[in-house]
Amino acid sequence: MISITPKIRRVFLERIRKDEDDCWIWQGDVIEGEPIIWIDGEAHNAKKIAFLVNDMALPEEPIETHSALDVNPYHHSIKKVKINKYRGIENEDMGRPQSTGHIAVTGDGDGQSTE
Repeated sequence: MISITPKIRRVFLERIRKDEDDCWIWQGDVIEGEPIIWIDGEAHNAKKIAFLVNDMALPEEPIETHSALDVNPYHHSIKKVKINKYRGIENEDMGRPQSTGHIAVTGDGDGQSTE
């Protein structure tokens, strides 16, 4: 666990730009599309450090934002990965309905829709 020192907090805050939607747009390094902050020579995900800088618990699940460079922890949602017990495949649940592969049959049961 990283201990957030006053210096880390200051460096983190110097690398964000707040926009009109209260997004904290990362102005620091980015590696493979992820905002990165360097602490003691090691790259750390700036989205995770944002939680610690704001004295919030770090989520155990992966985190998502509406923008790859928004590090505002209040804009994060938790990405939950569920296993489809019928197919044995992983589905990412971001609050959207997941397809189960079932076909709704209406009409006389011949598979043809009466709509």
